[in-house]
Amino acid sequence: INLEGYAMQHLEELNILLDAASKVAGSDGKLAVKLGKHRQTISNWRHGHKPCSPEDQAILASIAGLDAIETLARATVRQYEGTAKCDLLMRAFGKVLLATGPAVGSAGASAQ
Repeated sequence: INLEGYAMQHLEELNILLDAASKVAGSDGKLAVKLGKHRQTISNWRHGHKPCSPEDQAILASIAGLDAIETLARATVRQYEGTAKCDLLMRAFGKVLLATGPAVGSAGASAQ
């Protein structure tokens, strides 16, 4: 795995999700308030300075009108990429992930 490329793809997908949620909320600042976070937290997520937890990604998806369960499943699997736990999670979430197709970033792009 090209870790730098992987990280960039994840960041792009996260930013698509953030853009969709921010659009619904009205701005990144309003999104931060809605999430109970500081505005700087949104900026840190956008620039890859801090990770956005699977739980927060699910909440972002919900705000954006996307499938929060799919987002939570994908983000949780991604969190354990390259480990035995990832394989177990893939089996546990397999039907959800297969049924929903491409990664969450693509869903966010088509929703906009």
